[in-house]
Amino acid sequence: MDPITVTTDEVMTTLRAVVAERPEYVYRKPSDVDNTWDACLYVHPAGGGREEEAPGCVVGTVLHRLGVPLAELAMREGTAAYSVVHELLDVPDEAQAALQYAQTQQDGGSTWSRALQAAEERVVAEI
Repeated sequence: MDPITVTTDEVMTTLRAVVAERPEYVYRKPSDVDNTWDACLYVHPAGGGREEEAPGCVVGTVLHRLGVPLAELAMREGTAAYSVVHELLDVPDEAQAALQYAQTQQDGGSTWSRALQAAEERVVAEI
């Protein structure tokens, strides 16, 4: 897949929209999924009450909304968000870093609103 070209504004607008839908959400990996790493999943497979695949973590959700197919995300399970963003998006460094900061907050047990706050702080620090 060729990287999708997006701006920092597009990334942040999408992240804000995703978080606005579930601001107090704290990500938990589905209990019915067995993987060898302890991180989030970019894609939640069908099963466990899900009829079809769905974006999982905050970065997986943002990337999917920006046009990345779930199959592309699923192939990158276990890879750090920064690397996944670098492979799938042609995006400025500050947006790439912002998504990594959001992912780090989420993986640490923070709400998605706190993940967004960390991403926002990163973008402001880069400007």
